[in-house]
Amino acid sequence: MIKILIFLILYTYSNALEFNFKQTALDEFEIKGFSKAIVYKTKEDRDNQIAKLWEKLFSSNNFSVKKSKDKKLYVVYTNYKKNSFDCFIGIKSDLKIKNFESKLIKDSKYQRGILKYEQNLNMSDIWDEIQKEKVNRNFKTDIEEYRLFDLSKSKYDVTIYLSSK
Repeated sequence: MIKILIFLILYTYSNALEFNFKQTALDEFEIKGFSKAIVYKTKEDRDNQIAKLWEKLFSSNNFSVKKSKDKKLYVVYTNYKKNSFDCFIGIKSDLKIKNFESKLIKDSKYQRGILKYEQNLNMSDIWDEIQKEKVNRNFKTDIEEYRLFDLSKSKYDVTIYLSSK
C-alpha cells in the first residue's frame, strides 16, 4: 500500500512539473498592486515574504476583481541578485486604485509555459524546479499569470513567462 501511495505522490508531482516552454512575446502593459524587495537567507524566509505580499493585496479594501481589466492576477519577479529579487503582485486596470503602486511591464520576448497547478503544490518549489530547466532566459522579468476566478478552485492552470534572450 505504501508503495502505491508513494508512486501516486511522485506521479502527481512529476506530471505537474512538465513544462513545455515555447517562445512568445508580450506587449507592454501596466499592472497595479503592491511591491516588495525580497531579501532572504532561507527559502522559508523568502516564501513568507511573498505570502505576506499576497495577503496585502487580498486584504486591501481597494482590491476588487471588478477593477481588473482582464480578470487576471500577475506576480512579477525582477532585479534578481544573490538572495534577493523584487516581487510585484497586481492586476491590469485602467482605474486609479487608491494606495496601489503601478508597474510597467515592457514588451519583450518570453518563454511561455503552462503549469497544471494543484492545491498540494508549492509555487516556491515549482520555481526551484524551473531554475533547473534548460531554458534560454535572461532573468530580467519573470511572470506568473493567474485567472482570478480560478484561485478558489483546487486545480487550475498557471501561465509562467520567463524573459528570454
